[in-house]
Amino acid sequence: MNTAIFAFSCFAACYILATLLLIALEEKLIFLSGFSRLTNPPTDETIAFKLDAQEGFRVKRGSKTLLLWFDGNADNVWYVPNAIAASQAKLPLLDAIDIAALNYRGYGASGGKPSQEAIFADALKLYDALSPSYDRVVALGRSLGSGVVCYLSSRRDLAGAILITPFDSVRAIAKSRFGFFLAHLFIRNPFDSVAYVKGVQTAFSILEVARDRVVPNKRTKRLKEAIANLALYERVGDTTHAKIATDRREFEFIERSLERFLNV
Repeated sequence: MNTAIFAFSCFAACYILATLLLIALEEKLIFLSGFSRLTNPPTDETIAFKLDAQEGFRVKRGSKTLLLWFDGNADNVWYVPNAIAASQAKLPLLDAIDIAALNYRGYGASGGKPSQEAIFADALKLYDALSPSYDRVVALGRSLGSGVVCYLSSRRDLAGAILITPFDSVRAIAKSRFGFFLAHLFIRNPFDSVAYVKGVQTAFSILEVARDRVVPNKRTKRLKEAIANLALYERVGDTTHAKIATDRREFEFIERSLERFLNV
């Protein structure tokens, strides 16, 4: 075997091994549940909530509007009420409506293992369990949660959908990062938001972080272009994909979105 053939064989073997490794590690790369174990003590009006094996929180204020909150791939949703309270933003609508959120399977104290199929099923279950008590349901999704909200918008009636740092699909993000290895062709959890929003007339709002290092801006742009009814779009700088979760500007954007969706 000459040197060129030997070198090519080594390259091919390493390439195949790297591709197989990326395929095998898909769930661990997408669902960072290990970062979600720590919880913050709830605010006075926050109560623990369980739906089968999934746990989360509810804020009940007697409103006829419900906000369903779906968060990122490394988040424990218990931080949300505390972050809203700590934001010091003027949020008359957000502070008046009911809110509910579940930790994804395997996150926080929720049982099971996360997957696209399981998370989507739990989102439908949460909507179906709570929506009969409300006149209007708005859904909010941050990062990975934006994919959940896009799916939910294609299956249930929403008064509005708020997307924070959203993407067109996990497959597209994987291709942009690891496209050389072609592992994106074998993704089992694609979260194909563009496919879900096609033909959906729900009003959407999008908050994008300039120079987002987790979700490339072009991935947000492609989703934005696929949405038929974009009621509000804003772009902020001087923050990051992770820090926007507790940034006052995020909650002010949510407030403005609610104003558009609820016509107040």
